[in-house]
Amino acid sequence: MNEAFNPYQVWLGLEMPQPNYYELLSLPPYEADLETIAVAADRVAIRVRNYRPGVNAAAWSRLLDEIHTAKECLLNQREK
Repeated sequence: MNEAFNPYQVWLGLEMPQPNYYELLSLPPYEADLETIAVAADRVAIRVRNYRPGVNAAAWSRLLDEIHTAKECLLNQREK
């Protein structure tokens, strides 16, 4: 992978080098609605899956894993 490659910027249009879960899913801070969180996570995952990762396949896979983790974390946090 190219060291200058930023999957957040290239695939999601985010400028920060390491977004928090809300930023990653394009949610307002502390979004509480479970359906909104789930839909946002699915939308972002679909967006990333639409790219052909090529030489950045490892970053592509990590980003999809991070999106899944963000979704699960935010949904589980809100259910408590």
